[in-house]
Amino acid sequence: MLISYNWLKKYVNLSTVDAKDVVERLKTTTVEVEGLQDQGELLQNIVIGKVTSEIKHPNADKLKLCKVDIGNEELQIVCGGSNVREGMLVAVAKIGAKVQWRR
Repeated sequence: MLISYNWLKKYVNLSTVDAKDVVERLKTTTVEVEGLQDQGELLQNIVIGKVTSEIKHPNADKLKLCKVDIGNEELQIVCGGSNVREGMLVAVAKIGAKVQWRR
């Protein structure tokens, strides 16, 4: 069974230990731990942005032109999401972004 460290933090106060410490304590006191995986290391060049504006694309019925603030710059992104709204936080895959899938 896989258990999320963030999920576990909702039920147990882990403010004084990190994920590696939790793994070691679990292994020595209760259960076998097969591994620890940092999900963030599977993402490259992906950031969180805030949609500052969204308008209908002038040349397409189902697309929008969004301006997204990613902190150090504002990007114009063509988007097909019908639920995108101004003020929304979104994941932005910048040029060269990579996502690895592990099983």
